[in-house]
Amino acid sequence: MQNKINFKINNFGPINEANIDINQINILGGINGSGKSFSSKLLFCFLTSISNQGKIIENQGIFSSYDSFINRWINNFSRSNQDSIEYDFGELSEEINSLMLNWKENNISYEYLEDFFLKFKNIIDKYELLKNESCKNDLDLIKETIDINKNEYGYITRVINYLLFVEFGQSQMKFFKNALIEFGDEFDNLFNYKLDFKDNSLNISFNNQMSLNKFDFKNIIYIDSPSLLNFYIKNDNGLKINGNTGQFHYYNLLRGLISKRDNNSIALEELYYQNSKNLESKFINLIGGCFEFDEESSKFIFKTNENEYDIKNIASGYKQLGILQLLLTNKCISPGDWIIFDEPEINLHPGIQIQLAELLVKMAVELDISIYINSHSPYIIEAFEVYCKKYNINDKTSFFLCESIDETHQKFNINEIKCENLEILYDNLAEPYHIINKVRFDNDWNEEFE
Repeated sequence: MQNKINFKINNFGPINEANIDINQINILGGINGSGKSFSSKLLFCFLTSISNQGKIIENQGIFSSYDSFINRWINNFSRSNQDSIEYDFGELSEEINSLMLNWKENNISYEYLEDFFLKFKNIIDKYELLKNESCKNDLDLIKETIDINKNEYGYITRVINYLLFVEFGQSQMKFFKNALIEFGDEFDNLFNYKLDFKDNSLNISFNNQMSLNKFDFKNIIYIDSPSLLNFYIKNDNGLKINGNTGQFHYYNLLRGLISKRDNNSIALEELYYQNSKNLESKFINLIGGCFEFDEESSKFIFKTNENEYDIKNIASGYKQLGILQLLLTNKCISPGDWIIFDEPEINLHPGIQIQLAELLVKMAVELDISIYINSHSPYIIEAFEVYCKKYNINDKTSFFLCESIDETHQKFNINEIKCENLEILYDNLAEPYHIINKVRFDNDWNEEFE
């Protein structure tokens, strides 16, 4: 577990103010529309940007720039102008394809990107495509993107912009003007964000004295919909998602659900491996079966000892549990990972909620991962309280509550609630019971005096 992260949010959506010291286990309670999911999604964006996944996003973005260039100036332009061009289209295409096959995924070092660009440019120049001014301008844009990677803060700026736009929706960002978000460790601010769209720009500044190497986040998993297992479609072009689900976290999670991670270093750690297998078995026992991805049909299925079911016929609550089971089965959870879970209690009986809370606590303890949960269920929150104490991790656990700043319930502050004061959190979530008891009292009163 790394140093605690400090996360400050001001005037972002329904969140008026939050000053959160993120712990290993974090439980955020609040009513619907109080900013719980906003905080979860923001945390996902920030953690992802400084994790290995952030490097993958940047790598894929640069690769896509090359791909677009090739489609425009080699595949389409060269093919449609074969009668007038003075070079061999076949030879050009073969040289470019051979180079692109050597592209190294996950590598965003400036030295590698610069060297690859020079090789690419030399091929383009050899066939005199750069005589075309538009072609030259497109290639210059790729070079500008690569130059951003001269320092690690450059690519993080690009990744954060990308994640905020795809996760929240670019059209929505204008509603977050004048928001301020700060993100760093306990002592220094790593990021200093000001989301000000008055000039239609996102201003980002960094504390350049801090090295990002102190953060070692590998995989940031964000779970917010059990229906994800219904969205998957596979075609010749690879992974696709059906419906309006273009956020990065869906694609990232699906990759972990459909294929096993080849991680020999983790497999060699016998204690970790055994803990992971034991947890996988507990999830399988809890749901009475096992979720699998069927390669032949390109669908998720649910198997019991006697039957096999199409995913569309499985209760959504079981799918919620099945996502965690699949991640464990596919060895997609490693020490240092994060699981951000948006309302894990969805469609689960209170008894199952309590068992899920225990399993999540055991995952944090036995797999050395960090967890951020938001919930409006007093059952699952109280279960986290007792199980964190049972497994001796309460000193690494924090509870928070979204509290309305006025009677309009439009803006909320996120406040930490100490363990000895958790009745404040439970009382907030128990408000519906107060209403029911009041109606019951009125009914009894009216019956008595009729």
